Amino acid sequence: MQFKVDENLPAEVAELLRTTGHDALTIQEQKLVGSGDAAIAQVCRDEARSEVLRTEIKRRLANTGTPLSQPLDRQSFKAEARRRLSQTS
Repeated sequence: MQFKVDENLPAEVAELLRTTGHDALTIQEQKLVGSGDAAIAQVCRDEARSEVLRTEIKRRLANTGTPLSQPLDRQSFKAEARRRLSQTS
């Protein structure tokens, strides 16, 4: 699958996706930082990529019982991403 990782997420998210065989680019790599949502959405459509958003990840974590009242720190995020990616490989 092809992904575009939002600028509000750590670059490690793209790295994790790449290690599992996905094609992942970050907003930073494509010099799109600060671009509006509509512009990013258009680039994703043009490239046939799904955008990975922090709000979507937090929503999915909430569905697993992870309390959203706790901040989603970098280490927790990376551990959860690794766990989930290993389940889909």
